[in-house]
Amino acid sequence: MRLRVASFPFPFRTRFEHAAASRDRAENVIVIAEDVDGRIGLGEGCPRDYVTGETVQSALAALTRWRDADAGGIDELRGLEAWTRAHAADIDANPSAFAALELALLDVLARRSEQSLEQLLGISATTAEIRASAV
Repeated sequence: MRLRVASFPFPFRTRFEHAAASRDRAENVIVIAEDVDGRIGLGEGCPRDYVTGETVQSALAALTRWRDADAGGIDELRGLEAWTRAHAADIDANPSAFAALELALLDVLARRSEQSLEQLLGISATTAEIRASAV
């Protein structure tokens, strides 16, 4: 599995403020996982120093460390589960970095098996209408 890591900060149309922070752009880390057949999975994490204790730089450093060590060898769901258990402490220190990695790997694994993410994970798909609100 080829893993690429990046950040894609993009500007908001208006400044967003809340009690803990004020921002005028999105900050994230992106992982692109590509298998040997060219299938691509994408994942994004949003490090926030006031929430996860991470910065974009620290999340990118964790992703680079994982990629260069052994995360690129994950090519099945059981491998991801084993890797997660083996790296639990590092994941706890870098949760949004791991979110990006995990999402990218799950995405490419689901595409490889031509399944939805729910099917890949053995989760029943909901039949209820999903409603979302941004308040």
